[in-house]
Amino acid sequence: AENMKATQREMALKQRELQLAMQIARTREMLGWLGAAWAAVAGVSAISVSQGRGPGPAIALLPLTLVWGYNYDMAYGNKLERITAEAERILENERRALRFCPPDGQLLVSAADYRSMFGPHGFAASRLSRELPRAAGEGQQLQVR
Repeated sequence: AENMKATQREMALKQRELQLAMQIARTREMLGWLGAAWAAVAGVSAISVSQGRGPGPAIALLPLTLVWGYNYDMAYGNKLERITAEAERILENERRALRFCPPDGQLLVSAADYRSMFGPHGFAASRLSRELPRAAGEGQQLQVR
């Protein structure tokens, strides 16, 4: 039974790593599209200004630049590490079970079952949340095969 639990934990952690890798890959793919949109708007803006119509289309460059920068940080920077640190802070300091409780009407688990599984303070305060990191070898990342 203990071996089965360890195998299930390892599989869950591998699945998590795969999902994170897919998210980063998706973000990297999106960067090309955002860059193309930015270049198109910059080109239209340059043409507009050169024809004396004003810099109106250039206004779209600001939000496109912000979105591109956000996605670049996710794809190549340390945004995922900062998001993970913030998630850990939320789990540690904001232990209200209802924040993470699945909505009523969904088929996975009821609010009462969720509280019975993880206690009144949710997953972060449960025994399972403290066991999961140990399943990965005290913070070592598992290799996805």
